[in-house]
Order: sequence, then structure tokens, then C-alpha cells
Amino acid sequence: MKSEVAAGVIAATPPAALVMILFTITTLAADPVQFDASSGGAALFAAVGVDATTTSFDAALQLASDDDVKFRDEYRYTVLHKMQEFHDWPRQIGAAIARGCDIDAANEYGDTALHFAALHNRQSSARTLLARGADRALKNEMGQTASEVATLLQQKSLATYIDFYDGHKLLEAAGRGTRGEDAARDDFDAALAQCTDKEVRLRSENRHTVLHLIMMYHEWPAQAAAVLARGVPIDAKDNSGMTALHRAAMANRTQGVRILVERAADRYVRANNGRTAADIARERGNTKLAEYIDDPAGTTTKSLPKELASLLFELGLGEKVDVAGKWCYEMGAESLEDLGETQGFGDTMDFVMEFAMALEPLPPIKKAKLVRRIRQALAKHKTEL
Repeated sequence: MKSEVAAGVIAATPPAALVMILFTITTLAADPVQFDASSGGAALFAAVGVDATTTSFDAALQLASDDDVKFRDEYRYTVLHKMQEFHDWPRQIGAAIARGCDIDAANEYGDTALHFAALHNRQSSARTLLARGADRALKNEMGQTASEVATLLQQKSLATYIDFYDGHKLLEAAGRGTRGEDAARDDFDAALAQCTDKEVRLRSENRHTVLHLIMMYHEWPAQAAAVLARGVPIDAKDNSGMTALHRAAMANRTQGVRILVERAADRYVRANNGRTAADIARERGNTKLAEYIDDPAGTTTKSLPKELASLLFELGLGEKVDVAGKWCYEMGAESLEDLGETQGFGDTMDFVMEFAMALEPLPPIKKAKLVRRIRQALAKHKTEL
């Protein structure tokens, strides 16, 4: 009889609600095991009922033995499962796990506490479970992960958080932390190592990339370079229309600005307020930083001809300006045109290629572009003579 009713309900129910119904049906149909209602574990379950409070649960947990905390009911639920039926109590979840409750324990139908967090849209509980090491990949007997349960119930933000948990950890690690800078940097590096490239490119609710956050809160040039190498878009805009370069200028991140400009960040993008990064630096009283953003080639070493410096910045090779300046000084090159000279009668040594080789290592395509652009400039100069 129950199955007929269930079939009729399912037929008339939108797909997004089927997960909730199926959870109920499987629970009703379960073949229960022996349940001791007088046990300490049962008392702990009662302390997470619909009318329970965090105070009553804390008191019950304090009185419970470790075996009570590990107790499973007739449907193989743990207290973590039961808690999420009625409450979103992240601190209490953490306390139960600390006392030995199995975070990945599954009920008779393979549903873990994380599945239940997804089922009941317990955002804070899901965060705590994931932070404590809950396995996102576990599937229930219906073949669903916790993220898939959330997706079926149209809880997109929770599904995204579960799917991209390591990316969220990375964003959090790049934010304003409470630990010292050295510890915060170590935490960030560890989080970055756990992320896929797709997770590294995750954005916050304010559309901040991890690069925005680094520039806002830290002077971490190596970490900025690392996330750029992992595919974070250098000119991505947040909700204010600001790029990472705007945020670096706002926070007076001298090294951060240099990393971005050297890698060809767009210096002319205007935020929603109409300001460029140089405008913001100037408003903040950092005239030198504003001048560098406006004309990075004009503030480089005097040994490097400005035309070559401009070309390097344009190609995202700004980090090579010091090496390029040293080569030009040693070779006596005072202008781009000097790279078209030869060494003595009949000598066809290619100074353009030698210049490019001096900047190694270079990405092969950028090296080819650099050589081509210099040769084009030399050809144009000869035409104008």
C-alpha cells in the first residue's frame, strides 16, 4: 500500500522534489535493527530534536560517553545525520566529530552527514563537515554525491560550494586572516597545492578572483605569479568593475603592481567609478606608483632603450627588463635600431636573436613574437630612412 501511494506521489511531483521523497520512502521501507531507546546515545539523539536548542545539546554531549557519541540508531543514523534534520549547528557538529562521531558514516542507504546537509540545505553545517574532512565523492545507493543531491533540489550555491570546496578554501586563505603573514602564506600555498586549475579560477560572491584578494590583503608577488600561471584571468573585473591592478593600486602594493604590469595587465581599464589604476594610486598619494602604471617603460633602467622596454611590457615580459637592460649596457645598444647592426665586415650575426636568447627562459611563442616585432620595427625604420 505504501509503495502505491509513493508511486502516485512521485508521478505528480516535480523532479527537484523527488530526492526529498525518496529519502523518506527509503527510511520508511528500512529494515530496522535493534534499537535501545534507553541508551545514552538515544538521549543524545533526543537532544537534537525539532524543539532542541544548542544549550540542551551541549549539556547532553557533556554527559554522553564517547560510545554514546558514536551511537547509531535502527536506520544507522549518527547524531550528525539527526542534527541536520532540524538544525544548522556547525559548532555542535564540530564538537560531535571531535568526540569520535564518524564523519563519513552512512545510513542503510549510503547517505552520509554531508548528504543530509545537502538534503536540508544546511549551508554552515556543510562547511564544517567539509572543513573537518568529509568525503565529497561518496555516493549513496541511488548513486548520488552530496553535490548532486543539492543540485537536484536546486540548491545551487551549496552544490557549487561542495563541488569547488578547495577553491573556496583558497579564496578564504587569500583573504584577511587572523594569523601572521608567514603562517597565512603557508596556509595559502597549501590550499593552492590542493586545487585544480578550475578551482583556482573560482570567484567569490563579489566576483573577486583569488588575485583580487591577494592584492587587497597581502604583498605576495610569488603567490600572485603562481595563480596567474594557473590560469586566473589577469584583467577580470569584480562587482565594482575593478581589476586586480585597481585593487593593488588601492592598497599601495608596489610589488603586486609590478607583477601585474610586467605580465601585461591592462593599465587603461576603468572601474565603475571611471577611474584607472593609476588614477586610484594618485588619489591615494602614491605618485611614483601612478607614474609606473602610466608609463612602466619610462621608469625602467636607463640602460634599456624605451622602445624595447615598451615592447617587453606589451608582450607580458616586463619581468625581463632588468636582464634586457644589462644586455643592452654590455653590448652598447642605445636604441632598438642598434639591434640591426652587424659585427664587422661580412658578419651577419643576428643581434635580434641574440637579444632574445639573453632573456631565456622565454615561452616559445612569446620569443617568436618578440623577434618578429623587433624585426618589423627595424624594417620600418629602414623604410623611413
